[in-house]
Amino acid sequence: MKVFVTGHLGMIGNLGVVPILEEKKVEWFGYDIIDGRDILSFRLLAEKMKGYDAVIHLAAIPTHHVPGKTPEDYYRINLLGTFNVLRAAEISGVKKVIFPSSMAVYGDPLHIKYVPIDVEHPTLIDWHGTEPYGVSKLIAEKMMRGFSFTGIILRLGSVNEHRPWVAHCPIGETIKVHPRDVGIACFNALTQIEENKLVLFCKPKPQEVIDKAIEYIQSLGQRALLDGWWPYPKLEIRSPVTESLFDLTEAKKLLETN
Repeated sequence: MKVFVTGHLGMIGNLGVVPILEEKKVEWFGYDIIDGRDILSFRLLAEKMKGYDAVIHLAAIPTHHVPGKTPEDYYRINLLGTFNVLRAAEISGVKKVIFPSSMAVYGDPLHIKYVPIDVEHPTLIDWHGTEPYGVSKLIAEKMMRGFSFTGIILRLGSVNEHRPWVAHCPIGETIKVHPRDVGIACFNALTQIEENKLVLFCKPKPQEVIDKAIEYIQSLGQRALLDGWWPYPKLEIRSPVTESLFDLTEAKKLLETN
């Protein structure tokens, strides 16, 4: 297998995806803006991607509220850039594309309708959210389905296991992911998944962390309901929530190391 990796010099690529590919003896090629290779250059992408079997598309503005970045930057890079990557992949005969998306597509805690959150849960587009990072990721997910290759989407939690979180937002502790775990997930997706799939990806967390997060969501709802604008009358708990706010059924399979 020959794998083309966009954005390989970013945190996920450098600390997670590339080390795993090298450990697994996978031939790979990196395409990164730091090296002067821009995903906005379709011609260069198509030229460099020839002969590769799979793409791991990491290149993007990686989070919301990046200093100096405008909404136009998010849509240009995260959407037009992603479209260029997908189009180049199809033209080049790539068989499989792995696209790390984000839990940001669900928006803020005020819009959590039920737990465990699954792929059918409302997203920020459903309630007319306009935050450009989350919207750009969600639209890019939809674009994935318009091509002939197998597209695998990983909706990632916050990728940085050591990132500090503000005390008043315990939800952050439930979605942290180490870059290496993303690397393992990408490799296992390449080798194990043969159909289009959307996977919610973070790691199981201790029960007390999950309980604290649910208590926080419910407290937000109680306060907002008094003000008359809480979107859902009550947080619905559909099944026991013991290890994550998200349905991790598929994520667990991708975390297995063989």
